[in-house]
Amino acid sequence: MNGAVPPVIWIPNQLVGAPPRTNVTLDCHSEAYPPAVNYWAKEGHKIFLNNDKFLVSVRKIGYKTHMQLTVRQLREHDFGAYKCLSENLLGATEGSVNLYELPMEKHRHGRNRTAFHQLATLGKLSPHSRQQQSLDSQQADKHPYGRNSYHDGKYFASEDSYSDEDDSHDETSRYGPNNGPSTFSIALAALLVAQFPVALLCL
Repeated sequence: MNGAVPPVIWIPNQLVGAPPRTNVTLDCHSEAYPPAVNYWAKEGHKIFLNNDKFLVSVRKIGYKTHMQLTVRQLREHDFGAYKCLSENLLGATEGSVNLYELPMEKHRHGRNRTAFHQLATLGKLSPHSRQQQSLDSQQADKHPYGRNSYHDGKYFASEDSYSDEDDSHDETSRYGPNNGPSTFSIALAALLVAQFPVALLCL
């Protein structure tokens, strides 16, 4: 770049919402020449280093800088305004990201879930609790081929309904002693007579 440029900041999302006990990442972009000092701040406290609460990421390409701030395990005091600041010899500028709390949603079976979590897990089959399995089994539709199909609105799962007892009963009814010799036994005897007539007569 030819010439000097004072810092310029732009923020993709100035209003970010997230539920408690989740992680959220804030974004900020800046341009400056000579290179600027970039950092985050909240309520006057500068955030430079990583710790259990904050993860700072800075990527520089030429005179452009992409800054990210990940806030972990959100608590009530974590919500509010975060400032993205950039300073060089020609001046300083800042941008602001307002982080607000999303309300929690009550899960239909008494377990707390959030809209954020539901979107993140959409399309994945979550393990059912015993209570959920009991409720689902009461509403199960018997599959014509021996499988129970469960529907909970978003997910679909099926499981085998065959048991060893059913299999053994089925095998007995088809191949039990009351049905007489099988076709395979008759065919084998005829083949032996045709191939070894002399040997069989000697026996």
